[in-house]
Amino acid sequence: MRIFKEFAEWFKKSDENIVSYHLKKDKENLKRTLQELENELEEMKQLKSKIDRLIKQSEKIVGSQDQKKETKPEANQDLPGWLQKAEESLNRIFSLDKDKLTSDDLKTINEELPRLRAEKIRLNNRIRKLLEIIAKTKYLINDLNEDLCKELSNGHSLAEVGQALVEKFSNEFKEDYFSGKDDMCDFLGKHFKIDESAACELFDLLEEVGIVRFKIDTSEEVLQQPFLYYGTDWDDPMMEYVTIPPELMGHWEINS
Repeated sequence: MRIFKEFAEWFKKSDENIVSYHLKKDKENLKRTLQELENELEEMKQLKSKIDRLIKQSEKIVGSQDQKKETKPEANQDLPGWLQKAEESLNRIFSLDKDKLTSDDLKTINEELPRLRAEKIRLNNRIRKLLEIIAKTKYLINDLNEDLCKELSNGHSLAEVGQALVEKFSNEFKEDYFSGKDDMCDFLGKHFKIDESAACELFDLLEEVGIVRFKIDTSEEVLQQPFLYYGTDWDDPMMEYVTIPPELMGHWEINS
């Protein structure tokens, strides 16, 4: 996780990048940046969860105290490293019976508690800013998806293409993955008067954004079994041909 100065610089650069990628219609880099932002967010949430637990356990011993009188500590330049040491120190104290705590143990808690509260506030601020830029990035990706859909379908929106599929196949299309995909691609080509390549690309876009989704209808027990290797296939002389077991059938869900 980045220290606070680095985070501010990284955040600003990320914001500039997503605007630039959107203008260039560079969806792949937008998606890559989104993944980086979500990874950073997940790391912050994990750290905040640890801090929340340490604060709760500490307050059970020394009480909530008057936080207004606390001096705000400086930000830790190595938050994960500091938190690991604080966690080890406090967990040792938490493992003791309350009547066996020494004055040094209580002093440690009283010293660490204000730091924990301060870092929680800083993390909450980071998390809020990250949620904002993640929402912005998703919006820009969706905007590019809409542009691509209109380009592929002769001017129709994702919602309109989805509605056409619903009207043809209903919200639940009971067909296996490949047959169902072929049927829908064929329909898209004919309905929107586009060639096979554009129809397949349009379908892939619909699957990417979740308008069409294949749901496996099978039990957890079957899902936990390994994929089956069948006999030699005529175009697979190395006998590495893998197919989906018959139990892994399902249906298509279509949303407009």
